[in-house]
Amino acid sequence: MEPVSVSRHNRKQVLKNLYAGLRNEKPKAPRFKIGDVVRINKQKLHFEKGYEQNWRRELFIVFEIVQRIPIVYRLKDLQGEEIKENKISHFKTQLPSPVCLNGEWEVGLSEIIYPHSWLNVNETNNYFIYKAGDGNISSTVKRTIDVGCYETMLDIISAVQLALPKNPNRFTIIYNKATKRVKINAVQGSSLHLENLGELLGFKRNAIIIRNMKSEFVADAWSNFSVFYVYSDLISPQIVGDTQAPLLRIVRIKGKDGETISQYYDRPQYLPLVRHSFQTIQSELRLNSGDFVPFERVKGGKTIGKEVLMTGSRVASDVLSGENFKEAVKTRSRESGKKLAQKAIDKSSVYGRKRTV
Repeated sequence: MEPVSVSRHNRKQVLKNLYAGLRNEKPKAPRFKIGDVVRINKQKLHFEKGYEQNWRRELFIVFEIVQRIPIVYRLKDLQGEEIKENKISHFKTQLPSPVCLNGEWEVGLSEIIYPHSWLNVNETNNYFIYKAGDGNISSTVKRTIDVGCYETMLDIISAVQLALPKNPNRFTIIYNKATKRVKINAVQGSSLHLENLGELLGFKRNAIIIRNMKSEFVADAWSNFSVFYVYSDLISPQIVGDTQAPLLRIVRIKGKDGETISQYYDRPQYLPLVRHSFQTIQSELRLNSGDFVPFERVKGGKTIGKEVLMTGSRVASDVLSGENFKEAVKTRSRESGKKLAQKAIDKSSVYGRKRTV
């Protein structure tokens, strides 16, 4: 059944086509209970207990269980704030009507517009711990640097130096512009625990500096923001490194802080569509670490999916009606572009095509 043929008269048949299989599916007992602390898996688009490599670092608490198929868990963070479903970096789009496709289809990311509005030093990597003297617990001190957008590595190092103890001066940090390496000297009996800040300085995460140590990697103020990954539940998991994930495309980050970036791909990387009947589309934008892209100073997460992913739905509908795929993409892109320019928020345009042999 084609989307254009759906009407009030055949709505029962449409409902049967979409959800007939659920009638025979028995409700399952919840795997988690209210109060459980969980982490979210960045590939499977759901969460499980565990602390494997592919889990996000954030912890959440289950505060409500919705008994339906599949079971839905409502989460809140450790501060008690509910985790909303739609945000700039992760959102679910509810289409106005179901999309039903016949045959083999592929989907690809054709265009993405996003705000360059994140902080390279935030609450997850703006602190370190130092131990002075004989290393007793009483001599352990935690220090933080201001959360913000640091343009250069020298800006970050200056902030760290200001936070280190001055009397006596137990630590020295030197940045070599030629090699882009950081060297840290710690006096005997003292140590510096860099925690997540170590990655920015070219060290491994949670590196412990004892005496004289030089960073193993290049120190880069924007090392965590070279690319981000676009995931979608429209496609089946693909092989990505040593794991599998529903990865739609890797987007190379461009521009400067405060700019709105628009990237258009003349040749989208098409992947097989895993669902041929759907009314919701879930999308996620993540960093190398698996964390969501931490967009700042941007509102309107719900608007994102509705506007831009509807463009892909319109293209699919046009093709099913007999229009040429390329012409449908051009027409719908122009229409969507006018709306996108007015909203200046993160958006992604997803287009589909029928697979040909």
